[in-house]
Amino acid sequence: MRYSGLVAALACGVVAAPLFAADHTVTLTGGGFFPDRIHPQIGDTVIFVNRTDEVLSAAATDGSWQTGSLQPDQEYRLPIAQGMTQSFSDGGEGTGFIDYNNPADVALGSN
Repeated sequence: MRYSGLVAALACGVVAAPLFAADHTVTLTGGGFFPDRIHPQIGDTVIFVNRTDEVLSAAATDGSWQTGSLQPDQEYRLPIAQGMTQSFSDGGEGTGFIDYNNPADVALGSN
C-alpha cells in the first residue's frame, strides 16, 4: 500500500500541525500596532487590520513578508510558519513582535 507510511506517520503524531488553527488580530493604528506583541502558534493566522483613515502597511524587519498598502478597513492575513521573521514595523517608529515560541504571560480573562 503506497500510503501506509503516511498513515503510520499521522497515527503516531510525527506530522505536527495544530488541530485547530486560530486567528489573531493586530490593528494598525497610525502610531503603531495594537497589540504590539502577540503569541500565536505555528499554523495560526495573524490578521493585520487598518482601522484608520490613512493607507498603512506592516512588514517584517528583514523584508521577508509584508502586508502591502492597506486601505482603511482593509486586512491582510499572514499564516504563521516556523522560522519566519517575527519582528515587524510600520516603516516608522511602530514596531511589533510575533512570538510563536512562548505563551502569553497572562491568560486573558483570568483576572
